[in-house]
Amino acid sequence: MRSPDRIPTPPRELTDDGKKLAAEVKLLLAEKTVKGKGRLALNNLLQTLQQALLQGEESASYTQTLEALSEKIKTTRVKIAEKKAIAEKQEYGPIRDGYATQNKEGRAHNEDAVLSWPEQHVYGVFDGMGGHRGGETASNLGVATIEDNYQQVIEELFEGRKDLTTAETETLVRVLLFKANLAIHETSQMNPNLRGMGTAGTVLKIWTGKLGEKKAILGTSGDVRGYIFRKEEQTLEQITEDQSMVKDILAAFQKGPDALSSTKIETIKNLLNNAPTTAELEHFPTDVQTAFNHCNRMKNVVTGFLGASTKNQPNLATADVLPGDIILLVSDGAYENAGSAVMTKTIKLHQDKAPNRLAEAIVNSAYAQSTSGHLLAHSDDITCQAVYV
Repeated sequence: MRSPDRIPTPPRELTDDGKKLAAEVKLLLAEKTVKGKGRLALNNLLQTLQQALLQGEESASYTQTLEALSEKIKTTRVKIAEKKAIAEKQEYGPIRDGYATQNKEGRAHNEDAVLSWPEQHVYGVFDGMGGHRGGETASNLGVATIEDNYQQVIEELFEGRKDLTTAETETLVRVLLFKANLAIHETSQMNPNLRGMGTAGTVLKIWTGKLGEKKAILGTSGDVRGYIFRKEEQTLEQITEDQSMVKDILAAFQKGPDALSSTKIETIKNLLNNAPTTAELEHFPTDVQTAFNHCNRMKNVVTGFLGASTKNQPNLATADVLPGDIILLVSDGAYENAGSAVMTKTIKLHQDKAPNRLAEAIVNSAYAQSTSGHLLAHSDDITCQAVYV
């Protein structure tokens, strides 16, 4: 005997409170800032509410879910308000850049090269090594390879999307430096006159989020540095990490029975960043002087650079950038000769001028300091690129 077909139970209507919350959820889901886990949580609570209704509108399950959904709506609205406040506060102007370079004294050529691509918000400074032909070729090949491969990498890895995440942008910078490294290495292997050439380099990509927020994403091989001058605090901070022998030397001084304290290590780092004279160094303990002098002798020995081998890996750094901040990319000829204190003073005096004027001022300060007799002074190509955000 055939049993009669079961008539499906029609869905019960939400209570007035439930309908009100459901309408609020619909409005929140229309907000572009509500995404990912937040979006999923709202949808799940709404479905749970509908299921709890089957137990009755006065059931504990329905009441508890109403309270949970109400609380989730409140916290979501607070987060939306915070994001909008941040977006309104961060009134960025157009990104601008400028650069300047000075040949090593007595030399007609310059082995530094600059990447300036404002349309893509990609910038870079490269400090070539390997003799006249080798240094110039390596640094310029680094620039050309990144320009030639930029769009191809985005097409291959990210299907041509422009809205990359910060993690994807870090990958983009890493892959571009890998391609530059490979191009320089292969060229040096094929041409005996260029054998052993390479270049230190730092590449900067300015990332912009959906709310207009910005981050500086940098990749470094060797000892070209990236700094941020914070407009609000009027301070200069290094954001990249050198691939140089100095890091290894300082690590060695922290080991063994005569290990230096962390305080003394920080003192040595400050001395290396601020171009001391012999008289100034004599005020410090003997072990600090010894460690400083050892680092100073080895400061230009890099442990990684583009073209060194096919396995070279860059250091990556990411930093938030606020309106009015200035990002500097500088070769060792600039930051070692000028020192952080002189660079900071120069930026404060020229921060309201055009980027190229600021870059020129830093290069001129470094060039003047290169003959001043301080312990880090040396003749070298001097390059600075200033990026205003």
